[in-house]
Amino acid sequence: MKRLVLPLLLLASCASTSEESSLTVGELVAERRYSAAVRLAAEQAEERPDDPDAQLTYRLATAALLMDRGRTAFYEGKLHEAAVFFDEAFETAPEASQTSEWKRKIHDEIADAKLREAIRLHTLEELEEAVAAYEEVILNRPDDLRAQEGLGRALLQINFRQGQGSTYYNAGVRDLNEYYLHEARSKFGYTGLYWGDHDKVERRSEQVAELLANTRATVAMNFESEGQYAAAKNEFRLALLLVEDHEEAQAGFDRCTLEAEAAELLRDAEMLIHKGEFEAARVVMAEGRSKTKQQVDLFAAMEASLEDSRFEALYQRAVSLESDYQFQAAVKAYDVLLEEAQFYDDAIARRETLLDFIAHSEDVYARAMKESDPAEQLALLEQIEVIWPEYLDLQDRLADLRAQLGVDVE
Repeated sequence: MKRLVLPLLLLASCASTSEESSLTVGELVAERRYSAAVRLAAEQAEERPDDPDAQLTYRLATAALLMDRGRTAFYEGKLHEAAVFFDEAFETAPEASQTSEWKRKIHDEIADAKLREAIRLHTLEELEEAVAAYEEVILNRPDDLRAQEGLGRALLQINFRQGQGSTYYNAGVRDLNEYYLHEARSKFGYTGLYWGDHDKVERRSEQVAELLANTRATVAMNFESEGQYAAAKNEFRLALLLVEDHEEAQAGFDRCTLEAEAAELLRDAEMLIHKGEFEAARVVMAEGRSKTKQQVDLFAAMEASLEDSRFEALYQRAVSLESDYQFQAAVKAYDVLLEEAQFYDDAIARRETLLDFIAHSEDVYARAMKESDPAEQLALLEQIEVIWPEYLDLQDRLADLRAQLGVDVE
């Protein structure tokens, strides 16, 4: 990803205002005056080039500015632009926990968006575009199992279309040979009609059946290696119809029966997660994990997806309550989320803001109730209306006061 080099030295070269000079770098950062903080930190770092604390402060202030730019881009939906800022912030101050958290978050956001796009393109069989999207997912989240699996499948489909897939070519050769085997088996059967129970005919028939069964078992193992367990199970079943006691086919059939059931349960769990039925999804996944030996990583990835989706659902519920002016309920909802996900998104900041709103509203309301002057009481209550219009009986009191004072509200 292309790095963005900010003109921080230009910022540092600007003269500080008298007001800024009375504050520390930390105080400027706390007040979100990041450019001023960088200017002051740059001056101090230049004055004390051998002071590690001054150099660290400059790096941290620079990272704070980059983080602020990144968050702005993120909330505006400019994910790739935000990623540039967050990557630069992490490289500037990797020891700051916020830089690593936001770097991970932004790349996860990009990966999630690209994964949805890749799946959509794959479904439409726009394979080249799907491959590019899967590769971008992996670039942002290298251990994404769904993207890795999807990329592999898309590449196999492309190879098949281009006639370059050795697996499909070999399967085609086997199918061609199988035609002759079936023909041979049929002719040996005809021979038995004339010769009766002849040992040679029986041996040949058994030999052909064994070859046919081995062919089906080989095809089945190819499907199994590709994770197509239902198809593999059916191929093993065909082998067993040819040779009832075929040990390899029986073992494969038993194995793939369980893996196919596990794969189906994995799909069911994914659907339940999308519906927000997290506990039901957890039960389904537990059943699926008990059946599989080959899809353990996929179940682990789905478990992580479940937790992410559950946390997001808790977060969105809290945000919805906040938007509906149910501030106390929203604080409790954030508490539930933060108990399990301590630093989830901006939940801490939102919760603290709501607590400030609640405390401020309670204080101002109490002062208004003690105020004898209707105009002063109205002015106080209107302060609450700005942040919490549905506080207690606020609207009724405002209506009465405005009517009493003859105040028109547009």
